[in-house]
Amino acid sequence: MSGTLYMAGQHLRFFKVRSAILVLGLTLTIALPVASHLIISKYGDALKSRADSTPYVLGMRGNRFDLVLKALYFGDAQIDAITMEDVNQVDRSDWATTIALHLQHTAKGRPIVGVSETYFDFRKLSAHHPNIRMELGDVVAGAVVAEELNLSVGDRILSDRQTLYDITGQNPVNLKIIGVLKPTGTADDRVLFATLETVWLLDGLMHGHPNAKHAGTEDPHRQGIAYHEVTPENRSSFHLHAYPAEIPVSAAIVIPKSEKGATILEARYENKESLQLQNCAQVVDEILSMVVQIKTFFDAYYLFVLIATLLFVGLIVALSTQLRKPELDTIRHIGASRWFTVRLQATELLMIVAMAGVLSLAVTFIGLQIADHFLLVG
Repeated sequence: MSGTLYMAGQHLRFFKVRSAILVLGLTLTIALPVASHLIISKYGDALKSRADSTPYVLGMRGNRFDLVLKALYFGDAQIDAITMEDVNQVDRSDWATTIALHLQHTAKGRPIVGVSETYFDFRKLSAHHPNIRMELGDVVAGAVVAEELNLSVGDRILSDRQTLYDITGQNPVNLKIIGVLKPTGTADDRVLFATLETVWLLDGLMHGHPNAKHAGTEDPHRQGIAYHEVTPENRSSFHLHAYPAEIPVSAAIVIPKSEKGATILEARYENKESLQLQNCAQVVDEILSMVVQIKTFFDAYYLFVLIATLLFVGLIVALSTQLRKPELDTIRHIGASRWFTVRLQATELLMIVAMAGVLSLAVTFIGLQIADHFLLVG
């Protein structure tokens, strides 16, 4: 058997290009469907897990998929704002509790999520430095944001202008990092969290008396961008200039206190013209059902690719056998049996399949690692 393995290996080494083409073709044929299946399965479970833990989302009536995905995963979808009064009405009904979300601002391209501190308990988030308390002008960085931007406690980050060419609009705010969250492998790792008052300051609804050097002049260390900065000395001077009915939030997580409360709230918002209450699990299930339909199509496509690849391999083996006929005849003439030549070719094919299998595992593993880095959705 060792002789067969040696001769098979030497033959594959001699015909490097042909062997590499066969291994690469089989590797891609095996790895692509396996990797796509594992990624879809893994992130389908992650999507469901986060949706199942978030009963309802309240938002402005419109695309329900955009609303739920924005509220759960802080994506790029644009949704219309509701008001704090809309959220407070749910709290006053005594059928549910709410967590307001403000999702309109960014800093260095990363979302700034305005929340109350109950959000951290709701998502079971904790920081490396416990007992942190966000105040006006403070932010807590998710683990991935902190790593990518090299942020640590005490650093500052400048909020982005909402409109690049609106020089008359609200100046950016120089926000202070007061904590870094422990990694969770979810969308919370990729955002910066702030209080609702802080994001209302970014909206221009909070007014006060920032330091003069940061409140309308150009700072040479900030590339000519005038900005506001909240400090312990001026924090108390900021106050909100808006009526509750006008204070904007993007959406609110709604947590019913009972099944009866959930039923009543669903009925109450079913026919509202301006607002919608969406069951997160149902919406995500609907999205995943569409993904499964697409996956079924690609599974059938991969099956045809596999059949075509096997036919291609079979053709190469058949042609190779014809081209190697003088070589195999010589092997038999020097004393080898016909069974030996069959075993030799079978060993070569098995070695190619084995190498393709190992490479497929490697490609699949790398694909999962890349997906883990870019798709934090849990």
